[in-house]
Amino acid sequence: RQVCRRACYRSQPERLPPQAFRKRHPTPPSADPHPLRIHSDRWGRARGGGFVPEGLSRRRSSLELDGAPADSPEGTSSPRLALVTAALGVGMIILANSRPFEGAMLALAVFAVLAHWLFRDTTTTMRHKIRHVIAPLTALGVAGLICMGTYNNAVTGSWRTLPYTVYQQARGGAPLFLWQAPANRAPAADATIQAYMHWEDSTYRAAKSVSGRVDYLQTFVTDFVELLIPGGLLLPLLLIPLAFRERWTRFSLWAIGGSVIGMGSCAYFLPHYAAPLVGLLLAVYGTCLCWLARFESSGRLVGRWVAVSILVIWFLMGVAPTARTIAGRILHPDRVPVAIDWPRQRRLIADSLAARERRNVVIVRYGPGHGSGNEWVYNAANIDASRVVWARDLGARDNQELLEYFHDRAAWIVEVNEDSGPYAVRPYTLQAP
Repeated sequence: RQVCRRACYRSQPERLPPQAFRKRHPTPPSADPHPLRIHSDRWGRARGGGFVPEGLSRRRSSLELDGAPADSPEGTSSPRLALVTAALGVGMIILANSRPFEGAMLALAVFAVLAHWLFRDTTTTMRHKIRHVIAPLTALGVAGLICMGTYNNAVTGSWRTLPYTVYQQARGGAPLFLWQAPANRAPAADATIQAYMHWEDSTYRAAKSVSGRVDYLQTFVTDFVELLIPGGLLLPLLLIPLAFRERWTRFSLWAIGGSVIGMGSCAYFLPHYAAPLVGLLLAVYGTCLCWLARFESSGRLVGRWVAVSILVIWFLMGVAPTARTIAGRILHPDRVPVAIDWPRQRRLIADSLAARERRNVVIVRYGPGHGSGNEWVYNAANIDASRVVWARDLGARDNQELLEYFHDRAAWIVEVNEDSGPYAVRPYTLQAP
C-alpha cells in the first residue's frame, strides 16, 4: 500500500523530470523545480514495515528537508518528531534482540547518518537536536539495555551473555564466523545431532572457499530478494542508476551493500538472516517504480500504467495461494488433504494428548528418511509442568530412566521417517520394537 501510494504520487504529470523522459514538451510551470528533492517522509512511506529506515528518514526530513527550518514553530512544536525518533529507537531494540549481528550492520549505517547530521548540519541548534533526537534515543537505548541485561541474567546468569552464546558454547559445532577456528568436540551420542553437526562442519568448510562466497551471493539474490519480490517483477531495478540520484536511495544501497559484505563473513546464511534489510530493499524498489512511472511516450504516461500493473500483479501473486486454499475448502469441505506437513501433525498430536485427563510423555523415534533440520523434540520452559513432554528415543535403557522420572505420565511413541506423514501414535512399552 505504501509503495503504491508513493508510486502514484510521484508519477503525477507535474512531477515528471525535465528532458529525461520527456521529448518536445517543456517543463510545466507547476512542476517541482527540484524533482529529486526528498520531501517530508516520502521515502519513509516506502519502508515496507521497517522501523529503522522509517524513523531515520522521517527524522531527517522533519528536521532539515521540510520547507520550514527546524527551529521555527512548525519544526519544534510538533510531537511528530519525537514519535518517529521513538520508532527509530524501538526498531534498534527489536533488531538487537532478533538479529543482533545483522542489525548491527544496519545500525552502523544509521549512526553514520546521524553523526553527519549532528556535527555537520547548521540549520538546527544543538539544543533542538539533543532535546528531540539524542535524548529520546539515549533513553530508549538505556531502557532496552536494562531489559536485555535483566533477561540475560535470568537465563544465563550474566547480564552480558546472550542465551544463544551459551547454546553455541554447549551445543554448537562449527564456528559462526569464517575467521574462527572450529572447536574440538566429542561426537554426539544421538544420531540426529551427529547428522546436524556433520552438516554444520561441511557447510563451514565450503563457505571458506571462493565458490562458497559466490554461492552466498547467489543465495542472497535468489532466496532473499525473490522471497520479497517475484523474479519476474525485478525489472524496475534496472533503473537503479537513475534512482541513485536520490540521497535516500544512495543511503539504502550503501547500507544494503555494507550489510551484505558483513553477512558474508558468516559461515551460514538463510533468507531470514537478512530481515533487517527488508525496508531498505522495498524503498529502493519503490523509488525505481517512481522513475518507471515517469516514463512518457507520445505524450502518454505509459510508465505509470506499467508501474501500477506491476503492483497489481505483485499483489495477486501474493494472495493467490491463500485464495486457492480458501476456495478449495469452501468448494470441497469434505476433501481430506493428501499430506499434512509435519509441524501441523505434531501440533495435532500435542493438542489431542493435552486434552486427555492424564499427562503424557511422547518418545520420538527417527528413521533414516527423516531430515535433521525438522526437529520434533522441543518443550516449554517448565518441562515438568507441561501437559505433553517430548523426548528422543535413546534406546531401551535410557528410555526406562526417562519413564521412571515421569512415572505418573502415559508414555507414547511416534515413529518419524518421512516428513510428509501421516504419523501413527501408539502406547510405548519397553518391548516395543
